[in-house]
Amino acid sequence: MKRFNFFGFFLALVLMLLAVLSTVAPAQTTPNYIDASSGFLKQYTFAASAARTTSSNSAVIDLGAYAGGEIFVMATAKTGTPTLDVAFQDCGDSACAHPVTLASATQFSDVGTQRIPVTGFGRYVWVTWTIGGSNTPGFTFSIVGFFKPYPNTATSPVTTNQGTAAGPSGGWPVKVTDGTSVGAVKAASTPPVAADPAQVVVLSPNGFVDPCGNPNIAKSSAVVNIGTAATTKIVDTSASTVVYLCKLVATLAGTTPTVVLKSGTHTSADCDTGAASLTGIFAPVAGSVISLGGEGGTVVKTGAGGQLCATTVGTGSSFQGVATYVQQ
Repeated sequence: MKRFNFFGFFLALVLMLLAVLSTVAPAQTTPNYIDASSGFLKQYTFAASAARTTSSNSAVIDLGAYAGGEIFVMATAKTGTPTLDVAFQDCGDSACAHPVTLASATQFSDVGTQRIPVTGFGRYVWVTWTIGGSNTPGFTFSIVGFFKPYPNTATSPVTTNQGTAAGPSGGWPVKVTDGTSVGAVKAASTPPVAADPAQVVVLSPNGFVDPCGNPNIAKSSAVVNIGTAATTKIVDTSASTVVYLCKLVATLAGTTPTVVLKSGTHTSADCDTGAASLTGIFAPVAGSVISLGGEGGTVVKTGAGGQLCATTVGTGSSFQGVATYVQQ
């Protein structure tokens, strides 16, 4: 009768278990917090809950991969007549030798909780707290932060070349876009037009619809010199352009003089074809100054291809001055 080999049986069993375990994937560790867009959040305790009577700061932490977050300051007890100031600071470097305050809590004078939203920080940050007051002041408090990373989408930091490099060798130009429209970039000498895609920085290029109000468009001037009662051009036509009158300053002299601004085209005389009044009749006291515009907007404009004219009436009438305009 053969004897049962317990050692061989045990060794075979161990080898079988090792073979099975080798096929099982190791357990994965994941952050405990996750937002609605499946982006993991970083939680960091700047200061654990403890009674404190002196001012200090947290350790410097690296938030280079995070876009924004919020700090919660929770004061649960106090001694004496204390004050507590908490500031979130951008360190600039890991030594934090020259910190800059980006956000701060309203000064505590009693227990309570405050939330401080934070954005626009650099790589290294810390939190400072300053305790003041009288009668042996102190606070029991904790400071905890939650930070959200940059979104992992197609509109995240640039990962592909968007055009021909115009800067250093190998540089990547970056297009300003909201994901659908791309902003227009032009030379300073080129005025924007309505067809340009708007890039809102301070003002959209399309914000200056009125050429008289657009500081990027140079203004022209014309002498107003009408010495008799007649219809006389102030600005002549130029192809199919429109004359935008930005400002007019002139004196009107004569016996009961009047003046009206008009638009029209020239057939045998100024504004004799398709004439249309652009203003009512001005009838000031003889020798008075007529001043129109100058507030950054158009006073009147002609039709396309039209002249800007003035019709004066009155014995010895004289209309003398200067007009500022844009013709486009």
